[in-house]
Amino acid sequence: MPLPDEHTGPLVSANAALLHQLAAAGVAVEMSPPPESQDRLRLMVWPVALLPEDVPAQAGNPLRLRVRYVVAVGGPAEAALALWDRLLETEQPYLVPEKVSSSLWQAIGVGQRLGLLFEVPVQFARPVTTAPRVTSLPSLVSISLRRVHGRVVTSGGVPLAGMRVAAADGTSVTHSDTNGHFVLSGVQADQPLRLNVTGRGLRLAAEVAAVSAEPVVITCEI
Repeated sequence: MPLPDEHTGPLVSANAALLHQLAAAGVAVEMSPPPESQDRLRLMVWPVALLPEDVPAQAGNPLRLRVRYVVAVGGPAEAALALWDRLLETEQPYLVPEKVSSSLWQAIGVGQRLGLLFEVPVQFARPVTTAPRVTSLPSLVSISLRRVHGRVVTSGGVPLAGMRVAAADGTSVTHSDTNGHFVLSGVQADQPLRLNVTGRGLRLAAEVAAVSAEPVVITCEI
């Protein structure tokens, strides 16, 4: 089985490394849970757990885990034992010296049989965010700000309280008071200002000139 290319993730690479190691013994390997049927001779590999390393990962260091697999042989008993012989006569660096518990076989959904556990180490590199290197002096941009004030009234001059008055770019928002007055602070002074006025089922738009210092009167037709 070919090893994965350099763009493959750590878990897929770990899986391929184990299958490659097992296949080196001249054994046909299948990636599947052990079936209940023992109809033909085969070696089956199935991942059963992701286990953390005993030492907690430090900030900025790779995350280290172990992928645990159960390996079983299917087929007639005599042929299966011969297959285990061929497998274990070669060095198996991922072999775990623990028995496969009966609860694990039950979780997979098959009866207890000959099997071994293998673990492959993996690590996940965590990207480190760094600020770009400053290669020139910073430039400062100054922006002149102003306050815009005015009133919201009906066509008959009656003040409208509680009307929402907002800069269209979302930089400032306020509400008219009981006399219909409003004040918007911190709006840019060197460009026209577009206002959105909402309330009482109305939705209006108004534009204030960049150099205007006069109070803005917004008339609502009610």
